[in-house]
Formats: sequence, C-alpha cells, structure tokens
Amino acid sequence: MHEAMRWIAVVLMAAVAAMAAAHTEEHGDAAEAEDAGALVAQEAAPVVDGAVAEGEYGVSLQYDGMTIGLALVGDTLHAAAVAATTGWVAVGFGSDVMDGARILFSYVEADGTVFFAEQEGKGHRHHDVTDTVATAHAVSEADGATTLEVALPAAFVRDSADETGIFPMIMAYGNRDSVRPVHRFFKSIELTLG
Repeated sequence: MHEAMRWIAVVLMAAVAAMAAAHTEEHGDAAEAEDAGALVAQEAAPVVDGAVAEGEYGVSLQYDGMTIGLALVGDTLHAAAVAATTGWVAVGFGSDVMDGARILFSYVEADGTVFFAEQEGKGHRHHDVTDTVATAHAVSEADGATTLEVALPAAFVRDSADETGIFPMIMAYGNRDSVRPVHRFFKSIELTLG
C-alpha cells in the first residue's frame, strides 16, 4: 500500500512539474525572447486608422493567430497588431515579459465602443499610467479579428534598447472584451533598431 502511494506521489509531482513548465512557456515567465530581426527606417508613414494595408509596415511578423507590423518613420515608431479574436489585443515595449513593459491594450465592445489603455506591467498584473507615450491610436474589429494601430516616439523605444540596439517587445491577445482575463496567446520578441 505504501509503495503504491509513493508511486502515485511521484506521478503527481511529475505532472505538476510538467504543468508548471507548460505555464512558464505559455505565459513567458522565463521564456526567452525570439530574435525577430532588424527594424530600419522607411519613408512612408502608415495611416493610423485601424486597418492594415498590405505593404504599409516595413516589418511584418506572423505568429499563432497574430500579425505584427512595425515601421520606423522619422522620430516615430508605428506598430500594428492584428489578432484572430473578437476580444482584446495588446503590444508592449521595454521588457520581454509583462513586468516592466509599457503595454497598449485595446478591444471593441459589442456596442461598438472602443477601449484603449496604456498600462505598465508589474509582476503578472498591469495598471493605468498617467505619463502616456502613445501619440495616436486606432482600434477596429471586423471579420473575427481585432486590429490595433499605434504611434509612439521612437525615443521611447530607443531608451529601452540595450547597448547593441536590441529592444524587447511583447504581444498578446485574449478572447474577451476585458483586459482582466489571462491571454490566449503571448509572445516575446527582440528587435534591433537599425
């Protein structure tokens, strides 16, 4: 009987360890950021209108149900996130995890009301900030996808880059019109400012 209980305990501990590892990978607690390449300047600025046109962003990155667009034009960084969800979508800068990242959240409620918030990550939580950096934003929802477009000073991103010019970025989306539920998808990347 004791031997059987010991084996059950061993199996349960292995299952808990596997679940913890899966949680870490899914939520980015200790995940390494993926090298996504270089962000170089382009001439034409994207239109911040909540609709991403083909070729509008010089960098286009595809992930699980999410497309990220980035464009560096003069002293402005334009970012777009299109997610296969009718819930929230977010991008963040300054950290490869939520903690310490400036996160831009958005969604469109059922009645068409647009929600946009600029927040700071602290641990696994986030809160509104008063010193906002986004200079423009647009949010839309159509055909089962939510789109966020933002413009922010390139200096803000440059300040979060290390001595080699690499800066971290996070992205996520969820299934509900609320920033409280846990994300369905999370990704951390590193880009180089060219």
